Amino acid sequence: MRLSLRRARRRLALMTAGVAFALVGVGFLLAAGFTELANLLGAVRAGLIVGAVLLMVGAAFILSAYRRIAAIPADQASHDPSAVAATMVGVGREIGVAAARHPGSLVLAAFVAGMLLSGGRRRR
Repeated sequence: MRLSLRRARRRLALMTAGVAFALVGVGFLLAAGFTELANLLGAVRAGLIVGAVLLMVGAAFILSAYRRIAAIPADQASHDPSAVAATMVGVGREIGVAAARHPGSLVLAAFVAGMLLSGGRRRR
C-alpha cells in the first residue's frame, strides 16, 4: 500500500512538472509569435490578432465541450463537420497521452518551434 502511494505521488509530481513545462513552452511560443507579429505589423495589431485567435480557440473548446454529438446516419458521416471534430478530439487525446508519457519531448518540441518562429533574429 505504501509503495503504491509513493508511486502515485511520484507520478503526480512528474505529471505536474510536465504540465508546468508544457504551459511554459506554450507561453514562449505565444511570446515568440507575438514578437514576430509585432515586428511585422506593430504591437497593437499583433496584440489584436493574438487575442482574437486565442479567443476563438477558447470559444471553440467551450462550445465543443457543451455540444452534444447526435447519432450520424451512415450516408451523412462523410459530409458532417462533427465527424471531423470527433476525429480531431481523438487526435488531441492521443497527443495528450503521448505528451504524458514523454513530457521532455514536448518541451523540446516547443523550444524548437519557438526558435523556428523567431526566424533567427535577435533583439537589440
